[in-house]
Amino acid sequence: MQEFIPREFRAGGHWVDDWRTYAEASERDTGIVVLAETPGALADIEGICAVDRIRALMIGPFDLSVALGLQGDSRHPDVVAAIRRMVAAAGRRALPVILPIFAPDLAETRRQIESWQADGVRMFTVGTDKILLHSQARRFVDALRT
Repeated sequence: MQEFIPREFRAGGHWVDDWRTYAEASERDTGIVVLAETPGALADIEGICAVDRIRALMIGPFDLSVALGLQGDSRHPDVVAAIRRMVAAAGRRALPVILPIFAPDLAETRRQIESWQADGVRMFTVGTDKILLHSQARRFVDALRT
C-alpha cells in the first residue's frame, strides 16, 4: 500500500493548479481513517480493515474499555488483547494504526509507546485536551501558590 501523504489542503490548489488535475488528485489522495472503539468493531475488525480506501485504523482504547464494561481501564488485559487483535488485523492489510496514549505522566507515556511499538504501532496521539489543559493549569496554580 502506498503511504498517504496529502498533497495540500483541500482548497489550497484552487486556481493554482489546473482544476481537473487538482480534482483528480484530491479524489485519488482522499482516504478514510476508521475509529474502532466498540465490541462490534472488534468483532468485525477484519472486514473493517478490508474496506477500500481506508488509509489508517485509529483505535479508541478508553471508549473500548468502557464498552467492554471495564470502566475506562484502557490497560486492562482484555483491552490490551483487543487492541493487539486490531493491530494484527490492520497489519495484515498494511494499514497504519494510530493509538492514543492517555497517561498524564511522561515516563508512563513513553513506556506505553515503546510497548505498543513492539506490537507494530507507529503513530500515536499523546495526551488529550483535558490532560494538557489540566497540566498547564496545575503549573500556574503551583507557581502562584509559592
